Amino acid sequence: MGTGQGTRGKHRRMCKWGGCQRYANLRDLDTGKDFCLTCAVAMLQAADDPIVNFREFDGSTAYAEALRNRPILGLFGWPGTIPPDDVGR
Repeated sequence: MGTGQGTRGKHRRMCKWGGCQRYANLRDLDTGKDFCLTCAVAMLQAADDPIVNFREFDGSTAYAEALRNRPILGLFGWPGTIPPDDVGR
């Protein structure tokens, strides 16, 4: 594994999401934590504080593409905000 083949040329940073055993694909620049693509996309889809200020490793653009293609939810895009029908009540 000295040539990096075991990680497909990637670094050895591990995902910081609880219990995940995958290599990280990106760093959240707000928290300094590293996440694998699977966990980062899961947070994005769950709208659980998605990572929006990030740097992808190894020249990848997979998370940026997932972020660009995410559906817009609610008034401001996240659950817990006031739905448009309830504004002003």
